[in-house]
This record gives sequence, structure tokens and C-alpha cells, in this order.
Amino acid sequence: DPTPLDELVERPDPAERGLISTAMMIKKIVSIGASIVKRFAQGRDHGFHATVVEELLRGLYLANVGGVIWNQMKLDTADAFGGDEQSHAGSAFLAALRDRVDPGNPPKITLVGHSTGAVYISELLAQADAMLPPSIKFGVVFEAPASTFEKASSTVEQHASRFAGFRMFGMDEERELGDRLVPVVYPHSLLYFVSGVVEPDADTPILGMHRFHDRARFPDHEFPSITAARDFVSESADRTAWSITDEQSQPGCRTAAVKHGAFDDEDPATLASVKHIIENGF
Repeated sequence: DPTPLDELVERPDPAERGLISTAMMIKKIVSIGASIVKRFAQGRDHGFHATVVEELLRGLYLANVGGVIWNQMKLDTADAFGGDEQSHAGSAFLAALRDRVDPGNPPKITLVGHSTGAVYISELLAQADAMLPPSIKFGVVFEAPASTFEKASSTVEQHASRFAGFRMFGMDEERELGDRLVPVVYPHSLLYFVSGVVEPDADTPILGMHRFHDRARFPDHEFPSITAARDFVSESADRTAWSITDEQSQPGCRTAAVKHGAFDDEDPATLASVKHIIENGF
């Protein structure tokens, strides 16, 4: 990241390239170490290995390891639902739906969003409120959603009437920790990386991470921004399916995915569950 790098360089002459200052580097490393200790003290760590990597990346490399790209991805989902129905694809889709559907007899529509797809669905539901009659609702399936709890809470608070049903598939804590994003370098899943590195705050609550659904570890009074989404998701037991589910789980609630990327195209159990939801509802 050029900004913290510049802080480490001594330039007697502003026109010179300069040299990295040992004293400044030591000061920066001490600061990073303090951030690591603070996260452990607050119970917001991701294990020793991951937390050290995350804080090094946040302290020295953030602009070049995904923060800018991640924010652009989220911005792109919002831009898809701009006001011009001729040039914004999401709005064009909703306009076509509005013009072709009988409000008195709307079809069953199921939206399936994997990872950042959950953010896209949130933007779609918001624009649907502005463009579609109230009778048009959507069944919503989230697979390992990379949406922040704050975004999800805003969606359910403002657009809950658009949901015709809901189910979320994700990995339990053991599988999430064991899904190595980059062998040796980063030991946990993509959602851990999103939470620990590319969101503005370290350990940002992410909807698809099982750890943040534990009210004992993350109580409502300390994390009010996640309460609405957590209440919505836990409203009934069949709204969540944490991998690996029991073989006796009802159809439409089964998953055996042990990798973030497996939910939407690799895991037969999840694929069969989504197929069941589309064909039979929730």
C-alpha cells in the first residue's frame, strides 16, 4: 500500500526516492503487534496465524490485496439498479418483470445468491420496492453469503415484505476454519478473509459466518447492527442449514459443502436442496 509505505520512508529531499527507516519500520511493526494483541483481548481474533496475516495486510498492504476490488464489486451491484431502465441491467430486469407480470397472479420467483450474490439480491429487493407492485414477492436463497450483517439487517428491516420465503446455507465454524483460502499463507475461508481484511473494520460481522450467529459470543447489546438480520434468520429453524447437515434433515435443507466455492456448483446436497426449493417452495 503506497500510503503506509510512504510513512516508512525518510526523504531528506522530497524529490528523492528515499530509504525505508528502520526506526519507522519498528514503530509500524509495534503498532501492528498492538492491534493483534487488542483483537485477542477483545475476543475478535481469527486464531494466531490468520490474525497476524490479517493485521500485516491491513497495516501494510490493504490497498493492494483486495480492499479496493471488494468495494468496487459491491458498488457494481448497486450500480446495476440505477434509475435508467435502458442502461442498468438490474433495473431493466425489474422493468421487464413489471411490464409482463399480472399483479393479481404473480409467478413464483426464487432468487439464489452465492457469496457476493447476496449483496446483489439486497440491492434487487430495494429497487423492487420502488418499481414493482407489492404482490410480487421473492423466495430468497443465500449460499455462503458475503454480505455484512449491517447490510442484511437493513434489507430485512426495510424490505421484509418482499420475502416469500428464505433459506441460508453456510459452513459451521469447524468447516469455515478448515477451508484454506491460500495454503500456508492464509489458513481460513474467503469469508474469514473478507471479515478480517477487506472490510473496513477487522472481524466485521459477515452473515454467512456461523460464529456471528452465536449470541453468547456476540450479544445483541454489544452488536446492535446485526440483531435484525440475526432475528430474521433464526425466526424458524429451517431458515438455516449449516454444513454438514444431518442425513435426516428435510429435503431442501441439506448441505455438505466444505469449501466456500462448493455451494453453487460442486456440492450435490446443496444443489439438490436448491432444486427442491425452486420446485416445491420452502
